Amino acid sequence: MIRMIYEENEFRPVVECDVCVQRIDDAAGANVEFSVDRDTFEPQGRIYFVHKGCSTKLRGTEPTAEWFWQPLEPFLLFLGNSISFNETRAKEHPHVRYRG
Repeated sequence: MIRMIYEENEFRPVVECDVCVQRIDDAAGANVEFSVDRDTFEPQGRIYFVHKGCSTKLRGTEPTAEWFWQPLEPFLLFLGNSISFNETRAKEHPHVRYRG
C-alpha cells in the first residue's frame, strides 16, 4: 500500500507491505504482485506491494486467479515511463523540498 506519513515537518509517501504492513525501505527486497483470470489473463483486482519474503502468503487467496509478480524496481521505472515522469522537473517543483 502507498500512504502518506508526516515526518520531519513534511508529508511524504511510503510503501508498506500489503502482507506484513511493515514499511518497504529497499525496493530491491520487494515485488509487485497481481492476479489475473486463468482463462482470459485479464488482470483482477488491485496491485499488491510485498516484501519478497511475504509474497507466498498471497497465493491461494483468489481461487480462480493465477498470480504474477514483477520486481519493484523495474515496476517503478515502467510506471514512471507510463506517466512521462520527469525527475528534474519533480525535484524543482516549488511545493517539494527534495533531499537527495
